[in-house]
Amino acid sequence: MKKFILNCIYFIIPFIVYVIIVLIINPYNYENFQCVQLPHKEKIAKSVEPHLFKIIDFENNPTSNILLGDSRSNSLALEIKSTKWSNLAYGGGSLKEVIETFWWAKDIVKLDTVLVGINLNLYNKYNKRFWVEETLELKKNIFSYAFSRHTSKATFLNIKSMFIEEEISLHKTKMSKDKFWRYQLNVTGPKFYTHFAYPTEYYRDLKEISQYCIKNDIKLIFWVPPTHIDFQKIKNDHNLEELDKKFISDLNTLGKVYNFDIDSNITRNADNFRDPMHFDREVGLMVFSDLFSNTNYLYD
Repeated sequence: MKKFILNCIYFIIPFIVYVIIVLIINPYNYENFQCVQLPHKEKIAKSVEPHLFKIIDFENNPTSNILLGDSRSNSLALEIKSTKWSNLAYGGGSLKEVIETFWWAKDIVKLDTVLVGINLNLYNKYNKRFWVEETLELKKNIFSYAFSRHTSKATFLNIKSMFIEEEISLHKTKMSKDKFWRYQLNVTGPKFYTHFAYPTEYYRDLKEISQYCIKNDIKLIFWVPPTHIDFQKIKNDHNLEELDKKFISDLNTLGKVYNFDIDSNITRNADNFRDPMHFDREVGLMVFSDLFSNTNYLYD
C-alpha cells in the first residue's frame, strides 16, 4: 500500500511542477495574476491564440466600447488608440463569433458603443465557424486553462525567450504580394461564395442584438470594410448581386451603417491593399476618420 501511494506521488509530482510553472509564467494573465514580467509575453500570447488573449484581457480590463469582426476589423483596431476601446475582433472570425462575443461582453461590462465590421462573405448561412466556444470553455477553471495546448505552447515559448536573444517568430515565411493576391482571388474568394445562402438565423440574431442595444441605450454601428474591386467582382461571378443588396438593406434596419466596400478610387488601387481583402494603414486612417469624425464619444 505504501509503495502504491509513493508511486502515485511520483506520478503526480510532474503535473504539480508543470502547473506551478504555468502559474508563474501565466502567459495569458489568467485571473489578472502576474508573477513575472517577460518582454515578449503579450506578443507570444497573441500569436499562439489571439482569441484567448483578447477574451482574458477584456475580463481583466473591460471597456464600454468594443470592436467586433474579423481580421479586417483588426486592421482598423490599429487606429483606435483610446484605452476606452477593446478589440474583440478575431482573424478568420465568423458572424457567429461576433454574435456570441457581444452577448458574452455585455455580461462583463455595461456597453456604450459596439462597432461591428462585417462583409458579405460573413453573412452566410453556411459560415458557422466558432473557435470562441473552445476559448470560453478552456478558461472556465485553472486546470482546463493550464493544460490547454495553447497555454502549454505559450508557456514553453516564454521560457525559451528567456534564453535566446533574438525575437521569437511564430510565422512562416509569407508569400510575395503578387502570389498571395492571386491565391486570394483564385482560392480564398471562391471558397467563401461557392456555398452561400441567405442567413435567416443570423439576421434574427443580429436583430435581437439591435433591439437589446436600443433598449439599453447602446450605440450600434456597422461598417463594411473595403476590399479591392477584384475581390468585389467575385460576388458577381457567383451571382450574388441581389444578396449583396439585401445584406446592406438588412444592416440598415439594425443600426447605423458605413459601407466602404464599393467601387471607388480607393478600392480600384491595388497599392491601397496588402491583399485583395485587407486594406493598408493609410486606408485604415481614412476609414477611421469617416467613422469617428462626426462623433465625440471615442474621446469622452
